[in-house]
Amino acid sequence: MKKLGNSGFTLIEAMIAMAIIVIMIAGGVSGFGFLDLANASKCSAKIDTGLTKLKSQNMSKTSSVYMHLYYYDNDYYILFNDSGTFSPTAANYSEGEIVGNEKLRIYFDNQDLSTIPAKCVSIGVRRKDGAFTNTATPTSSIKVVRASDSGTAHEITLVTSTGKHFID
Repeated sequence: MKKLGNSGFTLIEAMIAMAIIVIMIAGGVSGFGFLDLANASKCSAKIDTGLTKLKSQNMSKTSSVYMHLYYYDNDYYILFNDSGTFSPTAANYSEGEIVGNEKLRIYFDNQDLSTIPAKCVSIGVRRKDGAFTNTATPTSSIKVVRASDSGTAHEITLVTSTGKHFID
């Protein structure tokens, strides 16, 4: 009598294959959380770079330039112009550069940008000494946090009187 060859997976082989698949899926899902954290870091770096750009534009131009950090339609933007105020609308919101999406929250002096009435913070720089204008306190802060994890924050501190800013 001829013995037939077994062509198939054993139960052990199937369990090992399933375990490998589960490990790969778990790694992929946790990787998305790190992407959000990287987005928060990238957003705070863009805002910090924007503050540096604001200072250099004000020192090189004859008219004042303002940086508007605003929220519109679940996204955050930065816009530079010569107006001291800005109100984002459907007609003008896309004039700015997008810096964050709905997975982030940006706070200015502990107020969520999406909940303040104007949905915009305008920051200027005095030409004579480089001090920030339009900030209410001696040191203001801009915090960028992941919407899913309010504990991890990237904070930009603005020292109003000197015009210095740094990321904590």
